[in-house]
Amino acid sequence: MKQKGVTLIELMITMVMVALLASVAVPSFLDTVKSNRVTSNINKLTTTLNLARSEAIRRAGNITVCRSGNGTGCATSGAWTQGWIAFVDIDGDGVVEAADGDEVVLVNEALPGADTTLMASANAADRVTFNSRGFAPGFSATFTLCDDRGNAEAKAVIISNTGRVQRAVDTDADEIENDDTGANLSC
Repeated sequence: MKQKGVTLIELMITMVMVALLASVAVPSFLDTVKSNRVTSNINKLTTTLNLARSEAIRRAGNITVCRSGNGTGCATSGAWTQGWIAFVDIDGDGVVEAADGDEVVLVNEALPGADTTLMASANAADRVTFNSRGFAPGFSATFTLCDDRGNAEAKAVIISNTGRVQRAVDTDADEIENDDTGANLSC
């Protein structure tokens, strides 16, 4: 009777081929996961800023976006990666105060990934406020999102004084460039 099966040599060759394929596929997959995470996070920030601007116009009042670790008030320290909120800011002071009638309209939790950083330019280090006309006077700012891959995969959001929110991407792996604003940034 003839027995069917695989020899030890055939099994070893198969294992080597699987290991070679995995060594090629896994790094590419991890890079795709990181790219998707950066895109998702920058989209969250862009959505929040656009919502804040449109709510400011709709409600004919101030809407402020600030970093927040607890989802109920603005943080006085820390990074934007801890999360952020958008709230109705009746008196425009950048502080959530129920006594003033301030109301949180959107909460974003902390960004995933220990290697993720979200930096804001100095004039938006704490907050951005949109007025009833949708402008962000004095808050012309840039938010830059980076991970451990550096400038090559960084993305940014730029807010003008007129309240326009636009995305910027790195085109040359040296710095983030946006032709409309001329902004040059790095991680």
